[in-house]
Amino acid sequence: MPQDYQDFDRLDFASNYRTHNPIIRHLLDRFYVRLEKALQSQIADASSALEVGAGEGYSTSIITEVVRAHRGKLFVSDLIPELMLRNKTRSGEANLLVQDIMKLAIRSGEIDVVVALEVFEHLPDPRLGLREIARVARRSAVISVPFEPWWRLGNIARGAYLRDLGNTPDHVNHWGRKSFTGFLLREFAKVEVTVSFPWLIGVCELPRKVSL
Repeated sequence: MPQDYQDFDRLDFASNYRTHNPIIRHLLDRFYVRLEKALQSQIADASSALEVGAGEGYSTSIITEVVRAHRGKLFVSDLIPELMLRNKTRSGEANLLVQDIMKLAIRSGEIDVVVALEVFEHLPDPRLGLREIARVARRSAVISVPFEPWWRLGNIARGAYLRDLGNTPDHVNHWGRKSFTGFLLREFAKVEVTVSFPWLIGVCELPRKVSL
């Protein structure tokens, strides 16, 4: 069943980004460095980029800087209107859209690069979400997810979500590096997955277009 996001504050999407834990801050800073490197490789000569599932915009600020540096146009979307309002303070002049990743109101091949960070672990039908990204992407996508089982083991080590064996609330999909690569290859012909513990970052090129 699709998740109910009416009480979205309960899901605590942004706790990692606000933490003062020095270990988590170090891991997050390292993730941002590797994310920026992945983005630079794809956005260098792109005219447009779209972030889906952007939430409150903690990663949007980094994407915005990269896109602006190359004078591209950035679109930012999320399903939850309240999160888009919070995102506005971090996304600057980006075009904000309230859209569902499962059915994007964007023409096929309209966006050069699509970015989805920590989105797919929440989706009731991740294959449909990936197909939509491949449909609207003209060239490539950058997609990150938690690196399992290390994500859950890390939660257990810090005493979090023990009743759920370390599973973060609302994480309904789980991937290791091999399974994530295979998942992305379903919709992209060229995929490279790198590790930024405890995340996986997939750079996906050559979207497979499906005739509808």
